[in-house]
Amino acid sequence: DALLLAGAFTLLRFFVSYFARREALGEGDIPIAATMGAVLGLELALFGVFLAALLALPFALLEKDEERQIPFVPYLALSMFIVYMFDGYFLAFLENLYA
Repeated sequence: DALLLAGAFTLLRFFVSYFARREALGEGDIPIAATMGAVLGLELALFGVFLAALLALPFALLEKDEERQIPFVPYLALSMFIVYMFDGYFLAFLENLYA
């Protein structure tokens, strides 16, 4: 799971940076994503990445300066902590969602 998420984030970084013509993800996001995959497993890690994006969204929308980039690592770490602490609730939610 760790290799899968690290590879996915590496490909995401490559393709988004290529098409956006600027750096999309920092290098610190890849090890954090791999750690999420190793600790949480694939399903919960993907849910954690989605939660991190939701947590970062208000701050990204409020940022006035387009040249300034918001780091994604703190949101990944916070979402990993939240999902790790409440993993039973998130697994039950995912099971009810796809059942």
